[in-house]
Amino acid sequence: MRFTESQRVAKRNSRVLTAVFALGVICVVFFLWYVSIEIWRHAIINSMMGGIQTENPQSYPNVRFIQYYPFIFDPIELFTQTPAHITFIVVFATLLTIVLAVGYTNSKYKGDGSAVAKALGGRVVTRSVASAEEKRLLNVVEEIALASGVANPNLYILEQESGINAFAAGDSKERATIAVTRGALVYLTRDELQGVIAHEFSHILNEDMKLNMRAIGLIAGIAMFAEIGRILMNVFAQSVSRRRSNKSNGAIGVLAVCGAALFLIGSVGAFFASIIKAALNRQREYLADASAVQFTRLTDGIAEALKKIGGSNSAIHTQNASMFSHLCFANCASGLFDTHPPLKERIKRIDPYWNGKFITPKALIKESAPQEKPKESDAATSKKEKAIITTALALNAIDRIGETNVENLAIAEKELESIPIYLRERVSDALSARWIIYALLIDRGNRPIAERQRALIGKRVYLEEFYEIERPLLKIDRSSYVHLMFLCIPSLKTLTFDQYIHFRDMVEILIDADNQVSVFEFNLKYLVLYPLDINFNLKKAPKPFFSSIDSIAKEVSIILSAIVFDQYKDDLKAKESFDKVCETYEERLKYADNNRILTETLERAYNIVQEANEEARKKIVKMAISCVESDGVISAEESETIHALKAALRLGYM
Repeated sequence: MRFTESQRVAKRNSRVLTAVFALGVICVVFFLWYVSIEIWRHAIINSMMGGIQTENPQSYPNVRFIQYYPFIFDPIELFTQTPAHITFIVVFATLLTIVLAVGYTNSKYKGDGSAVAKALGGRVVTRSVASAEEKRLLNVVEEIALASGVANPNLYILEQESGINAFAAGDSKERATIAVTRGALVYLTRDELQGVIAHEFSHILNEDMKLNMRAIGLIAGIAMFAEIGRILMNVFAQSVSRRRSNKSNGAIGVLAVCGAALFLIGSVGAFFASIIKAALNRQREYLADASAVQFTRLTDGIAEALKKIGGSNSAIHTQNASMFSHLCFANCASGLFDTHPPLKERIKRIDPYWNGKFITPKALIKESAPQEKPKESDAATSKKEKAIITTALALNAIDRIGETNVENLAIAEKELESIPIYLRERVSDALSARWIIYALLIDRGNRPIAERQRALIGKRVYLEEFYEIERPLLKIDRSSYVHLMFLCIPSLKTLTFDQYIHFRDMVEILIDADNQVSVFEFNLKYLVLYPLDINFNLKKAPKPFFSSIDSIAKEVSIILSAIVFDQYKDDLKAKESFDKVCETYEERLKYADNNRILTETLERAYNIVQEANEEARKKIVKMAISCVESDGVISAEESETIHALKAALRLGYM
C-alpha cells in the first residue's frame, strides 16, 4: 500500500471538499432569502386583495402583475422586484442567525475535546481507579502518545455505549481528547485497540480535529433554522389544542407557515451539509486508516476491529450523537448519508485478501480478570538500556515530526517500562502530578538550595506526603524525567483554572529559588508549562509568519549557539561545531558567544522562531540534532533539550 500517495491525495481532496462546504452555506442563505421574499410578496398580495374588495382597484396598479405572476421562479427577476432594504434585512438576519448559532456552539465547546466527551456522556479515566480494560487502554494510549510525539491526551470512556467506537476531539494537540466506548474496551483485543487508538492519533497529528470542531459549529448554524421551525410548529400545535379565538388562530397560522418554511429550509440545509460532511470525513478516514497501519505495521489490528464492528454495531445512543458523528471511528448515528466510508471498502484497502466475512465479537475481559500492569525494566541493565533509548529517541526525533513508525512505538514501550510502577500509578492523580513536577525541580546538587525549595513547598504541601513522591524519583535516571513530565500532562489538564495558576506560580517560585535558570528548568517550562498555558488559554498557539530561516537568522543563531555551548562548555569548540553544522545545511548564521545569551534572550528567540512556517521549524530541529550529535554522544540532557525545542516549536511533544 502506497501510504504517502494515499495521504497526499486525501489531503488534497479534503481541501476541495472544505471549499464546497462553504458553498453549501451560501446556498442555504440563498434559499432562505428566496422563500422569505416569496412569503413577504404573498403577504402583500393578501393585503392588497383585501383592499381591492373595499376600495377602488385602480389605486392598485400592480394587482394585474401579481395575478398573472403569483410566483417568480427567476431569482434575478425576483431580486429586481424586491426593495433593496427588504433583501438586506432577510440576508442580514439569516447570516446573523448562522453566526450567532456558530458562535454559541463554539463558545459552548471552546475547542475543548473534554467538553465533547462529556456531552456524549463520557467519564474521565484515571489510573488510580481504572478497571482491567481501562488500564490496558491507558497503557496503549501512553505508548502511542510517547511514540507519536503528541502530548498525552485526556482520556474518556463512554460508559453507557455498548457499540464499538472511538473519537478524537479538540482544536489543538495540546487540548486533544480521546474517548472510546465501553464496547470497544470489552470486545477488542490489545492489538485491535492499538489500531483504533493509532487511527485517532492520526486525526490529532494531521489536525483533522480542528476542522472537525469547526464543522460542529457550522452544522449547528445551518441546523438552527430547522430547530426554530420546529419550535414554531410546536407552538402552533399547542395553540390549536387549546382552541384559541379565530383572531389568534390566524396569527398562529402565520407562525405555523413560517415555522414549516424554516423547518423545510433548515432541513434541506442540514441535509446538504451532511452530504458535504460525509464526503469530507470519508477522505480523512481513509487517511487515518492508512496512517494507523503505517504506524503500527499491524494490518490485522485495525482491520479486525472494523470486522467486529461489521459483526455488531458502532452506534452511540446519546442524544447528541448525530451532532458529533463525523468525529467517530465508525458511523455512530443513522441517517440518509453515512459519515464514514463503507466498512467493506475500508477493510479491503487494509486487507486486500479479506474473505468478506464479518466477526461476531465476544467479550474478552471479565470484571474478575487480572489487571494489566505497567511493565518495569530490569534494574541491572537499565542504565545501559537507558543510554540506548535516549540516543534513539533523539536520533528519531525529527522522523517523528507529523509521522510515526513502529520503531518509535517499540522505543516508547521500553522507555515507559523504565519508570517505576509506583510513579506511573501516581501520575494519574492531579495532586500527585503537581508534586512530581515540584520534586523534579529540587536541586539535589546544591543542598542549601534544595532545603530552601523544600521549605517553600512545605508552606503549601504536607511534606511527609511529598516525600513519598520525591524518594522514588531518586531511583530513576535523568533520561526518564522528560517522559515522567509527559505522563503528568493529562492529570494537570484536569486542574481548575485557579488550581493551575497556583501550580504555575509554585513552579516559578521553585525555579527562582537560586536566582538563576538551569537548562533543565528552562526545558521544563516548554515541556510542561507551555502546552498547559495553551490548554488553559493563557497563550495562543502562534501562527506562521516567517517563511525562511534568513528572516529569523539572529534568533536561530542564539538557540543553536546555546545548545552547542551547553555541550562543550567552551566557546571555541562550540563555534567550530556550530560553523560545521551551518555549512552542512547551507545556512549563513553567526555564532553568539555564551556571555551574550541570557535566559530572557533565549526565551525571546524561542518566541520568535515559533512564528516560522513548518518547513523552517523542522529545519531548525534538524540543525539542533546535528549540533548535539557532533561529539558522537547524545546525553540525556541533550535529548531533553531537543524534546523541549520540539515542544516549543509545536512539532510534537517528544
